[in-house]
Amino acid sequence: MSRSCGEPPARMGRLPSLIRRAPRHRRGVGGLRRIGAVGVALAAAALLNGCISPPSSQAESYRRYATLMQESGRFRTEAAPADAPYSAADLLRNFGLVIFKPEAQLERFYRYSPSAIRLSRWERPVRYALIGDGVTHADRRTVDAITSRLADLTQRAFLPTSGADANLKIFIVSELAREALARRVKGRSTFRGSITEAWINTLNPPCFALFETTAREGGEITRAAIFIKAELEPPLREACLLEEITQSMGPTFDHASVRPSIFNDDQEFIALTRHDEDLIKLLYHPRLKPGMTRDEAMAIAREIISDERFRARLGARF
Repeated sequence: MSRSCGEPPARMGRLPSLIRRAPRHRRGVGGLRRIGAVGVALAAAALLNGCISPPSSQAESYRRYATLMQESGRFRTEAAPADAPYSAADLLRNFGLVIFKPEAQLERFYRYSPSAIRLSRWERPVRYALIGDGVTHADRRTVDAITSRLADLTQRAFLPTSGADANLKIFIVSELAREALARRVKGRSTFRGSITEAWINTLNPPCFALFETTAREGGEITRAAIFIKAELEPPLREACLLEEITQSMGPTFDHASVRPSIFNDDQEFIALTRHDEDLIKLLYHPRLKPGMTRDEAMAIAREIISDERFRARLGARF
């Protein structure tokens, strides 16, 4: 059914995304790598329908996308939204989804069974550096705030450092600088090449991340890299930084039923919710270990959530 420009949709369902997450690439059968924070589907749809004039640049495309998302009720920042309560059972289920459940469109990328996915997280201090011709003082303040919050949630040290010493490198680069950076990244695998080419030449993705874990059955994340286009502006820029850094800590996958959460491609929320913080605390609980299978981790996670001492530390009101 056709409708005129400006007419609201009959219902606001999950927005289609042009961005598709990709698997975390494994060394041996070690960790996965993930891409993608935010999509441009709503803006693209409006452009295709002729409702707005074509943008003059990628920056304008992303700017219009952010405006459309905010006008449609997306890009929420509440920590504990009243319309999205969650229970202990919800937290356990969602933990299994964001840690172990690859999105359907990703499964074709796996050369091994998705059931072989292991719990992945950092064990050593995270030494982070911002690199590139697009880095601003505001970016440094944003990243410092994100890593400070994640340090509290994970009980891992986050240490700002130089690029050479960093095991988490955050690249924010202009269009001119992206090609040179891409040559250093994309030659290592076909997948790296394809996602890097898309990042350079199209709107999708505006940002993506790669991380590595120890080989064999380890699961310990040892290094990560995040790639962000310099032309992104707030709030999309901060959303990319938050989601990529957070998901590079181990809660890798998105799922349409996980709510309220940034671990959902519909972009309803772009700030960490209390639910997200609880998931991260659970992932970094001392009883859970890198390399655990889904069955092993879920059995222990169920016991942890049932423990009143742990519940007292959570933001959830079960």
